[in-house]
Amino acid sequence: MSLSLVLVFSGWQVAWSQAQNDEFEALPLTDMQPPQAQPAIAAPAAEPAEPGSEVAPPSADALFELDRSSLFTVEDQSPVPAPSPAAAPRASFWGRLFGKGRAPQPSAPVAAELTAESSADAPEVLLSAEEIVRRQAQEIEGQRILEQADQARDQKDFEEALKLYNQALNLLPVRPPTMDKRNQARSSQAYCEYRIALLHYQQGNWSETKKAINRALGYAPKHRESLRLSERLAREEAQKLVAKPPPIRATPERLNKEKRIREAISRGKQYMDIKEYEKAAYEFNTVIFEDKNNEEANANLRKIAEKGYKLETQQYERMKKEMMTQVRDAWTPALRPEVVAPERAPDATIMV
Repeated sequence: MSLSLVLVFSGWQVAWSQAQNDEFEALPLTDMQPPQAQPAIAAPAAEPAEPGSEVAPPSADALFELDRSSLFTVEDQSPVPAPSPAAAPRASFWGRLFGKGRAPQPSAPVAAELTAESSADAPEVLLSAEEIVRRQAQEIEGQRILEQADQARDQKDFEEALKLYNQALNLLPVRPPTMDKRNQARSSQAYCEYRIALLHYQQGNWSETKKAINRALGYAPKHRESLRLSERLAREEAQKLVAKPPPIRATPERLNKEKRIREAISRGKQYMDIKEYEKAAYEFNTVIFEDKNNEEANANLRKIAEKGYKLETQQYERMKKEMMTQVRDAWTPALRPEVVAPERAPDATIMV
């Protein structure tokens, strides 16, 4: 029986020593402070035992208690360190015995750093909230300007619409909810530049047309109207580069001919104003000889013909009357000479 108790106590002592060694290894270095030199304190004198009292034998735990201070005994050569923070509650003996130690807790310096970081982040959180409010107000302003740009585009004020679209795009943030509006604004910018390019093309200003087309394709590289206008402009430029003879209207012979026609028509009108119709007809016939399809000369010749017809009609009527008079006079017999009777004397007045 005594042998079995000795074996049990030996096993308890081994387990207890192993647990203490594990706890020592788990402690941080900051906990390993050299013991302070304490002044020697005289042990109190043992009180005399009362007569008749019996001294209790020491327990088993007291027999196997380890002196922990002996493990940390070091020469006291360093200054007194700052007091260490309160240690976290240790696991029970049975937890360490069966491998269920406490979870590692952050040391005091680490906890102090976390607290300092959280206090330093407070202004940043405030700034981020203000930034969110500012961005929301900026987005609302961008949407308002975008509506104004659409109205200017519908009113065909393309220059003003382009300015407003640029302002709206600068205000609208780049994020998924606003991507559709930004893409629509880019397409509208391409349309405005296309309309400006088309206006320059109609005016024959090809250099400005190219610039506007390039800007439109910069906003929307696949804009169909701008691509078609660019192709048409390229074809016309290629045709212009091909050497061609000067047009007939620009030759010296053609220019001299047009000059003669203008001068002849001017002289014919002047003759018509003074009723010299024969000379006017001569000038207009000269124009017809040069250009038989000249409308002005043909119209004036028709007027001269109408006036001539009226004159000839009047002359014919006058001649007809004269001839009828002559015929009538020729066929009518001559009248007898008139017999003049003598004048009768007035009757005498009978007096009664």
